[in-house]
Amino acid sequence: MTTKNPEALRPPKQVLVKLLAVVLLSASMLMMLPRLLTLPAGNDVNLLKMFNEHAQIEHSKATRDDLPALAYALSGYLAYGAPDSLDEFSLPGQETPAFSEVETLHLKDVKALFDQAKTLFYAGLVLFAGLVVLFFFFGSTWRQRGMIVARALRWAAVVCVLILLLMVLMTSFDFSSAFFLFHEVLFDNELWLLNPQTDLLVQLMPEPFFLEYAKDFVVTIGIVFFVILLVTSLVIFLLKAGKHNEA
Repeated sequence: MTTKNPEALRPPKQVLVKLLAVVLLSASMLMMLPRLLTLPAGNDVNLLKMFNEHAQIEHSKATRDDLPALAYALSGYLAYGAPDSLDEFSLPGQETPAFSEVETLHLKDVKALFDQAKTLFYAGLVLFAGLVVLFFFFGSTWRQRGMIVARALRWAAVVCVLILLLMVLMTSFDFSSAFFLFHEVLFDNELWLLNPQTDLLVQLMPEPFFLEYAKDFVVTIGIVFFVILLVTSLVIFLLKAGKHNEA
């Protein structure tokens, strides 16, 4: 006669609670991602590097020498700037604004998205921390509590990785179409349809700029989730080893 492991006989309610834990933790992690996506654009050093690699300003009113000032102005505006801080920004030696009225209006829309991403990040962070604390008290012993939290975090990271992989697959076949759809979803106007022949903003950030930006983001987030998976797996292994040693 075989004896079944009591832990294998999970009541439906317990399974649903654990499933809910994974779903909520996954949601809180995903809430924080938009903010992480916007962070590189708020760094003038990173933005200047991207400009140097991808800006197409051969027939622009800007020169390569203007790129540091443009990177500083745009990153500062997106990260900290007031809504009208770019309206009168001009390049050295020029009296007219560097960006047209349409470009500045579009930048205000982008700035609003950056602010929303920041709010969503803090909401996700509070939710994430609250859930970890809550789930930590589900077990009756410290080992059980640690195991519950570690397993929930590991599965939440797996869910987020699968969602990101799905998004990568959907965009990798036709990035241009995905890029177009992305703008249509995020913006309720057509101000983002700029002219690469005349508008400095799209000359600084053509499509290859955003493609590399997206690749860097995926790699960075991939590393973050890999670390989460590694740490939680290690914690689960150590907790199991400790349990066996006690037995």
